[in-house]
Amino acid sequence: MLFLEKKTRQSFGLFLMARAIDITYQSLVKKGYLPEFKYFYVVLYALMMGISGYAYGTEPGSMSPEMNKFYLTFTNETLSDMQMRQIWIERKNQHLAFYDIPRQDPLAYMPKLKKYYEGLKQNK
Repeated sequence: MLFLEKKTRQSFGLFLMARAIDITYQSLVKKGYLPEFKYFYVVLYALMMGISGYAYGTEPGSMSPEMNKFYLTFTNETLSDMQMRQIWIERKNQHLAFYDIPRQDPLAYMPKLKKYYEGLKQNK
């Protein structure tokens, strides 16, 4: 694991966190501290997908390139969707600039939108 790229290790960390939550929950149920919850795995899956979906939508630079590529394929975003996401990321960048945190370039993670903007520049 130490030889993997940092962002790839972060993705593994997300999955390991889900497994750690599962093990902790199962242990607490077995000891009788928590009642059995029929839909625990549904809630856990929703939580993990929510976290990774939020990261994809607002901070694509925090995810591994493989996860970004997966979400780009999986979500089938239109150009309008990507432009809306670009606005969210730029607003976050403005907020983070107040704390001297470097900005992310949203176009680095949205090649389809970058190509669209380059096409607009060439037509001018």
